[in-house]
Amino acid sequence: MRTLVELRDSQVDALKRLSERTHASRAELIRRAVDAYLQKQEAEEQSEALRAAFGCWLGPSPDALDIEDTLRSEWERE
Repeated sequence: MRTLVELRDSQVDALKRLSERTHASRAELIRRAVDAYLQKQEAEEQSEALRAAFGCWLGPSPDALDIEDTLRSEWERE
């Protein structure tokens, strides 16, 4: 698919130099850059999802005896 993108002159010049050094077309370099950007964004989204999922375990672990005391305090005696 073709997409029209406006680049700054400095970006075009840098792409031209990189293209000459790597023997890759400007289009190929731009495709690689877009792929790298998308992979980075996906990795950041996955990291954010993991942080949100595991956020409940942040901080010090509660003491088992404190948990037991809390549970026992909820019991009603008749």
